Amino acid sequence: MTAMKDAGVDVVFYGGTTPGAKLVTQLRDGGVTDAAFVSGDGSLDQGFIDNAGDAAEGAVLGSPAPARPATGRRNIQLHQPNPSTSGLFAAPAQR
Repeated sequence: MTAMKDAGVDVVFYGGTTPGAKLVTQLRDGGVTDAAFVSGDGSLDQGFIDNAGDAAEGAVLGSPAPARPATGRRNIQLHQPNPSTSGLFAAPAQR
């Protein structure tokens, strides 16, 4: 966390699941407060919000498929592409 804080990172991307709540909490507690926390649909879960608490505020979560956004009072941005563009997500795996 110290290295990220000292480097002044702008964005932290987490590609995992609900344990992302622990990461975003550690980031905020460690002083990485200005960096955007971005994660995929693995974090698109009520457990993320419940476990991260205030640290989830402003998180950006993306999903390649329609999903039910987690509920709660947190300011979570959900980005979902048009279903016709979902092939873009599969393209890197085909290389």
